[in-house]
Amino acid sequence: MESKREDWAWAAAPLTLVLLAATGCDSTSDAGAKPTAAPSSTPVARVCANPAAGPAKAPAGAVTVDPAVVGDLAAKTKSNPPNTTFWLRPGKHRLDPDRYAQVIPKKGNSYVAAPGAVLDGRKTNQYAFGGSARNVTIRHLTVQGFVAPHDEGVVNHDSADGCVIEHATIQNNSGAGLMAGARQRVRAGCLRDDGQYGMNAYKATGRISGLVVEDNEVVGNNTGDWERRREGCGCTGGIKFWAVDGADVRGNWVHDNRGTGLWADGPANTSSGDCTLLVKDTDRCAKPAIATAPLYADCRWKTQRVDIHDNRFMLDKSVVECTAKCDRMAVLANYGTYPDWSPYQGERVAEAITHKQHNRWHDNVYAGPWKFVAHDPSRVLDFGQWQSKRYRQDAGSTLDPRAGG
Repeated sequence: MESKREDWAWAAAPLTLVLLAATGCDSTSDAGAKPTAAPSSTPVARVCANPAAGPAKAPAGAVTVDPAVVGDLAAKTKSNPPNTTFWLRPGKHRLDPDRYAQVIPKKGNSYVAAPGAVLDGRKTNQYAFGGSARNVTIRHLTVQGFVAPHDEGVVNHDSADGCVIEHATIQNNSGAGLMAGARQRVRAGCLRDDGQYGMNAYKATGRISGLVVEDNEVVGNNTGDWERRREGCGCTGGIKFWAVDGADVRGNWVHDNRGTGLWADGPANTSSGDCTLLVKDTDRCAKPAIATAPLYADCRWKTQRVDIHDNRFMLDKSVVECTAKCDRMAVLANYGTYPDWSPYQGERVAEAITHKQHNRWHDNVYAGPWKFVAHDPSRVLDFGQWQSKRYRQDAGSTLDPRAGG
């Protein structure tokens, strides 16, 4: 799938349930997906094949990091004050041979890599950059070979706020290549062949708002094939946005991931023990009060006011190498079944996300045999039904089912 431009305005409430803005795929191949050339002359972010080079000389005042010294990056980060700039010399940089060894940046630190500088976890270290320091910058660095556990990430492991990650290549790691924090900016990077996600936009505490994901190539992720290992986990793809309250996603090339390219998801309601931004005390979200205003609306996480437009979506099933769910644009919810006192049982959430929460596709171009899903997973629509008065999606959009490959 090729996505030329994606402008998603996510505001007012975090995301919940499922909104797929890219391909979902059950692969028949055991091999990780590989990038392919875009079958269009439309400019896309071919970052992985031609990453921008960093400075060949150390910036003025920067601390030089030596790849010949194991642990030099972490040690110099620890011994220098906040707001220090570090320049990584060409070569393969290594951390101490302990799985928890990692770089813990200080506030305002900058890490700038020379051409050929690589931070390699050697399938030993779990995390590359962790900690909660704000406003950390990482530029031009290749980060590879880390083995983060399932649902955890390698770069910005603890979802620190204000990070800037530009012109970075994050590849061949387990877990997620990158986690997200508030006001994080991920630009012109290559998120490639990571085990679970290219980026996992999840923060255990606090909120993720002001997230910018721009001009990146996101390809070949979920090499661990987690949907088969944990059936129905919904825990894989190029990028997954969990409980994100405001993101701008534009100019990215998202293709050849094993599973969904981009999707938004989250907890169904606070009866599961998760708080929303509007109700901090989960004890309030209980019967009988949850069944009436304002708690009926405030206790449920929502996918709403998502605007997906001016994209070019390409699909060639012979390239994707999968047999089912490789061709879907979808806005849906599962049938509500629990707990027995929940006011969200049955089709209530499916009706809301499909018809009442202002999730909208328009002015897109579809090439290939795309299908569309609304309301629930069983309601598969053709393009005419998707555009009909019942669903009112993709006004101004076009579909050529024969042009995908």
